[in-house]
Amino acid sequence: MKRLLLILFILLGVIVMGFYTPDDRFKDANNVLNELLSMPENGAFRELLSKAKGIAFFPNVLKAGLVLGGQYGEGFVLRKKDDLWYGPLFLKLYKVSYGPQIGAQTIGLVLLIMNDTGFAGFTKDNITLGGSVSVAAGPIGRNLSADVDYTLQAILSYSISRGFFIGFTVEGSVIKLDQEANQLFYNDSASPEEILNMVTMGTSELRKLLDTLNNLK
Repeated sequence: MKRLLLILFILLGVIVMGFYTPDDRFKDANNVLNELLSMPENGAFRELLSKAKGIAFFPNVLKAGLVLGGQYGEGFVLRKKDDLWYGPLFLKLYKVSYGPQIGAQTIGLVLLIMNDTGFAGFTKDNITLGGSVSVAAGPIGRNLSADVDYTLQAILSYSISRGFFIGFTVEGSVIKLDQEANQLFYNDSASPEEILNMVTMGTSELRKLLDTLNNLK
C-alpha cells in the first residue's frame, strides 16, 4: 500500500512540475543559494560550503499532505576538488510520510556533502537519507563552532520554505538518478562515477551558479 501511494505521489509531482529542464534547475538553484547567502545568520553555512566536497540542489521540492503526505523534487549534485567543479549529476528526490501534517509548500533544499562517504551514496540509484547515508540539519549562525567536526556528518541540509506546512524533515527521503535528464544533458550513457569526474561545462545558467559558488566572501 505504501509503495502504491509513493508511486502515485511521484506521478502527481511529475505532472505538476512538468519536465523540469536542466537550465530551469540551474537557475532556480542559483536563486536558492543566493537566498541562503543573503540571510543574516549565514556565516556557518558559508564556511561549511567552502569546506564541502560537493553540493546538491533540489530547488523546487513539492511537499503536500493531509495526515498522509509526500514530497517530490528534481535536482542535481556537483562535486568539488582542488577548486574545480565536476558534474552535474541529475537526481530525483521523493518521500511518503505519515503523521500530523497539513498544507502544501515548495521547498528549496540544499545538501552540503562533507566527506567521501556522502559522495559514494550519490553514485547509486537508490539511497535513503538518514538510512543509506547519514544526514543532519546544518548549523546556522554568524560563525561555525570551532569545537565540532562537521566532516563526521556525511550530509548537512539547509532549506528555504515558501508557502505553509507543519513539519519538515529530509530523513527518510529517497534519492534516485534522473536517467532522462542525464542522457539529455550529456547525450550519452556515462555512468554516475564518470559524470562526477567530468569538469563542469555547459550553459550560461550553470556558469552563473558556478560564479556564485566561486565568489563567496
